[in-house]
Amino acid sequence: MSDPRAVAEAGWDWRDLGCTGSAQNEVLSGDAAQQDQFAALQEEMTLMMEAAAADPRLAQVNADWAACMADAGFPDLAKVGDPEAALGAEVAALQQAAAAQIDPTVPTGPGSAEQVQAAMQEQLDEITQREIDTAVADAQCRADVGYDDARRAIDTEYQVQFLAEHRTEVQDWLESLNARRTQG
Repeated sequence: MSDPRAVAEAGWDWRDLGCTGSAQNEVLSGDAAQQDQFAALQEEMTLMMEAAAADPRLAQVNADWAACMADAGFPDLAKVGDPEAALGAEVAALQQAAAAQIDPTVPTGPGSAEQVQAAMQEQLDEITQREIDTAVADAQCRADVGYDDARRAIDTEYQVQFLAEHRTEVQDWLESLNARRTQG
């Protein structure tokens, strides 16, 4: 979950992010005292989510998924999420390279922003097609190996345990959010 202040600093407005942005703004904004009051709980929630993601029971289902993806023509993937990360890194590198090629003193022609962006768009179109092909194989392999069901069961187990251990703190946080919502 990203901080709406960091999103705003990057030139984005939380309102541009739809329901996700609205929810993040609702949860993460507020006065500093309230944020400090629940910072430890939020950190523990983050640690719980990381522990669920690292649960050893996911190792086999990820291995099964990786084998399925290799059979589908997408080798060298170890776990669910790897394709998105690889494609995201490829797009970021392409954007950085394109930005470095733009000559702000050239309005048109070689080195102009328009020409560099047109060349970049061709590469983005190729990446987009690979992304679609990968996403289709990913969805099929996730279904074939039962990844989403396994992940959901593990996440639920960790969340139930977390809630049992932190029920009072979570209730206090929800009450605080509700009180802020009715005041605003």
